[in-house]
Amino acid sequence: MVQYKVTDASSTGGVPTIVLANLICATPWTANAVAATGAAAPAPVASMWLEPAMLVGYRLTAKAHDVFSGVFKSPPVATAIRFGWAGPGNSGVTIVGVVTLDIGSWNAAGEGDHIHLLCHEHTHLPQWAALGQIAFLARYGLEYRRADNYVVPTALAATSISSLEPTFTNLSWTMDQMAERTGNEAVRVAKTKGYIP
Repeated sequence: MVQYKVTDASSTGGVPTIVLANLICATPWTANAVAATGAAAPAPVASMWLEPAMLVGYRLTAKAHDVFSGVFKSPPVATAIRFGWAGPGNSGVTIVGVVTLDIGSWNAAGEGDHIHLLCHEHTHLPQWAALGQIAFLARYGLEYRRADNYVVPTALAATSISSLEPTFTNLSWTMDQMAERTGNEAVRVAKTKGYIP
């Protein structure tokens, strides 16, 4: 289990903070921040790929599952999908089984970007499962700052996704490169199925 704590806003200069492993992340849309500023968190724009979950958060729609089935042999499914802070400049983040989407990035994007992002983040689920928390965070921490981390190399673009499954932990590419590869494939599948132009 990932250990985290939310610090009191007064101990961090008025900014509620989540401490996760050795990462410190300021969260702009928390109950404390809303109470302090009087601002309401924005609502996510509607998408054909997400629908409200029964209890909390969101889940993939039948169309999203249809696209994922065209990408993965065994589509990974998050235990929860929610909107919240995803890190500086990130559109989404996956921590163990929870996908968190940045609402500003989501609201500024279209349906093609939505399915790309969802597929990208869901690719991290089997990586977490295969590597475990410590190895995942260690590897991801080393790869994240690489200039080419989100660039899909030609050799990877020519590689079938089924050869990367089930773990998506091939050392020839970064985990984000493999996630970008699956995101690109999701867009291709969604276009083929007529869901997006």
